[in-house]
Amino acid sequence: MFWVGLSTAAAAVGIGINLFNRLVRLHYRMKSAHARTDSQIARRHELVPNLVENARAYLSHDRAALEAVVSARHQAVAARAAVVQDPLQATALTRVSLAERELEASVSKLTGMLEKYPDLRANETVGGVLQELTQTSHQINSSRQYFNDVVKIYNTGLEVFPSNVLAAAFRFRPASPFLENAAAQ
Repeated sequence: MFWVGLSTAAAAVGIGINLFNRLVRLHYRMKSAHARTDSQIARRHELVPNLVENARAYLSHDRAALEAVVSARHQAVAARAAVVQDPLQATALTRVSLAERELEASVSKLTGMLEKYPDLRANETVGGVLQELTQTSHQINSSRQYFNDVVKIYNTGLEVFPSNVLAAAFRFRPASPFLENAAAQ
């Protein structure tokens, strides 16, 4: 009888360790997915000033569009800086998502305005920046979707029995996904 009790206790401890380690792995996978998304967002933030600078001469009559892009980028950079403190905090991720939506919308509007200037679009620098911005936006969407998928798996792990007991005991907290971007909606 002693051996049965000892075996049962050892199995329970082993299952507990396995569940705890699974939650830790999911937590780090989530942080890694966030870092991947964040690096793509940073790349977009680096590309926007190049686009604005190259478009400035052609769009001198429509400074409002340029200023909207610059303002949206500034807000997105500020939101991103705040999320660095706690990358999984719900309010910070919401602010980043909303700021990135605004940036993407203003860049899209600027890109639409540039369509009126074929010689500007033919410019290698502007064409290259536009192509890089498009690729970066696709990579952001892909990274964001991966992050959201990992958050869903992690949050499910926090809610199902018996890992929910360990999650509560070790103060694992649910994570928030990124809001879907405006282009995907």
